[in-house]
Amino acid sequence: MKIAYLLFAVMLFPSLGIAQINARGRFVEVTMHAKSLEHNLLGDSPDRKIKIYLPASYDTDPVRRFPVLYHLHGYSLHSVLDDWAGVFQDAADAFNTKNPLQQMIVVIPDGFSAVAGSFWMNSAVGGAWEDFVALELPEYIDAHYRTIASRAARAISGHSMGGFAALRMGELHSDRFSVVYAFSPCCSDFVGDMTSSNSAWRDVVQFQNLNDLRNAIDQNKFWPAALVAFAIAVSPDPNVPLKADLPYKLESGKLVPVADTIERWELAMPDHLVSNHIANLRSLNGLALDYGLEDQFTHIPMAANSFTQALERNRVPFYFESYHGDHNTGVPERVSTRLLPFVAEKLVFKRANK
Repeated sequence: MKIAYLLFAVMLFPSLGIAQINARGRFVEVTMHAKSLEHNLLGDSPDRKIKIYLPASYDTDPVRRFPVLYHLHGYSLHSVLDDWAGVFQDAADAFNTKNPLQQMIVVIPDGFSAVAGSFWMNSAVGGAWEDFVALELPEYIDAHYRTIASRAARAISGHSMGGFAALRMGELHSDRFSVVYAFSPCCSDFVGDMTSSNSAWRDVVQFQNLNDLRNAIDQNKFWPAALVAFAIAVSPDPNVPLKADLPYKLESGKLVPVADTIERWELAMPDHLVSNHIANLRSLNGLALDYGLEDQFTHIPMAANSFTQALERNRVPFYFESYHGDHNTGVPERVSTRLLPFVAEKLVFKRANK
């Protein structure tokens, strides 16, 4: 009798029955060989771990195809791949329970490297991480999973370093991704604690080679390691011991700006890319960013505000929110309450035979 009642309830109230019973998706881990990362000068393996969330209906509906959300993690002195998989397991399961017709695949690549992070950029030293994310990874996912293989069904998001890269993907690769969401994007402009106001630069300018960088990572010195890793991404120089040109040098005990390197940094930053990529940004189906008002990194609120002002000047539609929280607090919850609803509203969902 109880079984009959349950089946009757499912038939009358599918949102309270089938959706909840089948809401839990599963993660699979694969290793993908990335040609774009071959022969990098840091010795990083081109075989990259990828975590892939498959919603419950991926298994129960074998003809259904799904849009894909690609998520890029931030810079960290240890791998955070499993951490983000845990966040999305809970968030996507909860979202899918309430929205069974808007289930999506989530792909999280591992960007941890010999210098703890690539900033997901093409570098003559670190490898072509931007090509990996924008070109190779979607091609691999489309070839191996039941995706809707079009930009209209492809979104990209990221946190911190990943948010920086997500904004750049919207500016440079809107032909691949139609929706962008950036949590607390770092490095969008050369302001605040990206500049010489940050005392970590005094350590950085005294680094002699990559061993000094690796020692900083081993000693959990986040800022010196992150600044050099960013330099390897944005101003690489294979011919110097540190493998990067720095925006400051030490003269008579003082930090002196190196104008041409600062210009290289600025030209690669999302704030400065807006004016030259207006058409790409306007072509997006959705663009969003947010940050916590108590973010520990002073450049993030400053750069995010100037980025949105640049969007406004160029009449680029976007969603923006600041909220009480720091660089990390509140982000996992916002994956469920902000990211997934925003992406689901903007992406294409449909059923189709392979």
